[in-house]
This record gives sequence, structure tokens and C-alpha cells, in this order.
Amino acid sequence: MHTNHSQKGFTLLETLVAISILLIAVVAPMSIIGRSLPQSAYARDHAIAVNLAQEGIEAVRQKRDSNMLNDWNGTNTAWDSGIVANNYYAVDPRSVPMLISCGGVVCNLTTLTIRQDTATGLYYQSSAGGGTVTKFQRYVLITSIVPEEKRIDSYVFWRDSMNISHTLSITGFIAGINS
Repeated sequence: MHTNHSQKGFTLLETLVAISILLIAVVAPMSIIGRSLPQSAYARDHAIAVNLAQEGIEAVRQKRDSNMLNDWNGTNTAWDSGIVANNYYAVDPRSVPMLISCGGVVCNLTTLTIRQDTATGLYYQSSAGGGTVTKFQRYVLITSIVPEEKRIDSYVFWRDSMNISHTLSITGFIAGINS
């Protein structure tokens, strides 16, 4: 009986090497994807927080501008009317006035909570309820620098999916114009 030694096939060692290479080719990209998902969620949350903090600054500027227009129209309104130093504010773009004073203490948790209007997708801050409660909270602190200038600090807080607390703050300045 004659055996044919020219048969071709894979040895056990060749098969193990091929499986190892295949595992490396599949596992490496999967681990990269697994690490990038939380980072992209943080980037999304951070972008939302930056916009919410900037909105806090802009709400104070809008109040100052409105006061100055009223003064120029003859109502004798001080440029900083309703913009009290050493005071905390919530911001609700849907309400008049947009700045909601919390007095000399940080606003309560209900007032700080940012909600999202399900119909429009817009964010707002109101203790009146409605909308979808988000993970974000915000307050604005105004301090006086000199009689004609105020500092605005807008803070946004949130917890990520790992329950890690994050804080973002933006600082701006406003000044009045003597008429």
C-alpha cells in the first residue's frame, strides 16, 4: 500500500496562527469603537453645555440692551435695572423677564433644571414644568466690578452616563453707557 504524502492541508499550528490573526483584526477595531462611544457622548454633552452657558451670558446682555433702549426711548431706565450684583439667576427664554432672580442664594434645584421642549427641541429653564427634564442644570451669577461694569458667570452642571459630575463655566462682562 502506497501512501500519498503530497496531500495539502492546514496543520493545527497554521490554523491557530490564522485564528490569532483574525482575532487581532476583529478585536482591535471593536475596542477602539467601545472607547470612542463614551467620548462622543461627552463631546455632545459638552457642546450642549457650552451653548447653555453662553445663553446665560446672552440673556444678561439682552436685558442690559433692552434697558438701554428703553432709556434712549425716554423711560429713564438704568442700564443695569434687573441685573443685580451678587445675585443668582435662572434663565428662561420663553418668559418675560428672561432672567429669573433667585436672590442672593443659588436657585433651588427645580429652578436650575434645564428642560427640552419635545415639539421644538429647544432648551429652556423653568420651574413651571412641562417638557422633558434633561441632565443639565444652570445658574448665572452677576457680580459688580465697578459702578458701570458687571461680571457674568454662567455655570452649567451635568452628570454623564457613568454618573460622573461635570461643570462648565463661561465668564462675560457688561458695561453701561452714560447717556
